Order: sequence, then C-alpha cells, then structure tokens
Amino acid sequence: MKALFAVSLLAVALVGCGGSSSSNNSGAEDGGDQSSEGGLTTDNMQDVLDQANTARDELDALLEAPQKVPFLARLNIGEEQTLVTQGVLSAKATCIDISSGQDGSEAEVEVSYISTVEGTLNTEEGGYMEQNTDYPFASRSSIADIDIDEGSIVAPTGDHISINGETMMLSANAQGTDCMVAGMAFVMKGVEAGEFSITELAGSDDER
Repeated sequence: MKALFAVSLLAVALVGCGGSSSSNNSGAEDGGDQSSEGGLTTDNMQDVLDQANTARDELDALLEAPQKVPFLARLNIGEEQTLVTQGVLSAKATCIDISSGQDGSEAEVEVSYISTVEGTLNTEEGGYMEQNTDYPFASRSSIADIDIDEGSIVAPTGDHISINGETMMLSANAQGTDCMVAGMAFVMKGVEAGEFSITELAGSDDER
C-alpha cells in the first residue's frame, strides 16, 4: 500500500508539472498574470516537485529494503526461464537432457546466476563472476530434493540476489513435466535514484 501511495503521488505530481507548461504558455499568450489565483508559478511548481521527490524517496527506501520474490517454473527439456531479476543480476532455470542417447529422455534441472556487469561477487565461486556468463549453483535429476545453503551474488551497483536451498525445491522427471523449480529469492536494490529539478523550467520562465 505504501509503495502504491508513493507511485500515485509521484504520478499526480508529474501530471501537475505537465499541466504547468500549458498554463504558463496560455498566460503568456493571453497576457494574463501567471501568479494569479489558479495559475502555476515557479514557487508552487517547486512545491509539486518537492512532493514528487518525497514520494520518490519513500519508494526508493522500499525498493532498497530486501524483498521476497516467489518463483515457479515448469520446463520441458531444452527450455530455460528467468526466475528473478534485480538490476544487473538474474537467476534462471534450465532443463537439460542427460539421457546420453538412450531410449527415452531423462532430464536435469539446473539453476544458475548471471550478471551483465563485471565485478560481481559470487559466494558459490568464492570470487568474481565473469560478465554474461552462467554460473550454475544447484542441479537435480531426481524426482524431488532440496540443496541447502545455496548462493548469493552482489553486483558493484549493490544489487543483490540470494537463494537459500531450504526455500527452493528442485524436481526432474515428475508431475508430468521434465523439470520444475519452485522457491523464494531475496533481492535488494542497490542503486540510488536521482531527484527531479526545475532549473531548466525556471530559466525558461525567466526568459519569458
């Protein structure tokens, strides 16, 4: 609810700013007083933007707090699916054929991390991850099992994903599907957003 309120307040503030341009232009063309009642001036534009920035700060605070993200993927052999994404990081499930040419097919489900930037730390690897490279940290070919104490990754931006094996179940060759993975990821946003500014708008008003 708090996040919805912050987004709603931000939208209202931005709509107010969008309307200010037409109000000011109308006042200038008609020779009206922009500071008259009902008109928008630089001062009350700043009030609107201050409200938008406050809403943005509240939303950023919510996003920077650890969030729980549930996931469930049912895959056929050869398919893959992203389970969770946070900033430059993501985790995905892949369904692999391990039958080695034998009659019938046998699947293995694999879960891996990936980072689109260099310098991401991976607890499973005990060091840095290569950019845009899959790092498997859990796999299973049996009907159902869990792998306790899985991995965490942290990007230079501060983005973070952690998946604990005690909150994730892996399944292969069961429930009428080749591969399944279900669980909960903990994610955290690490990038601080900037603020709105009316510097350019104020300059345009002064010129007029």
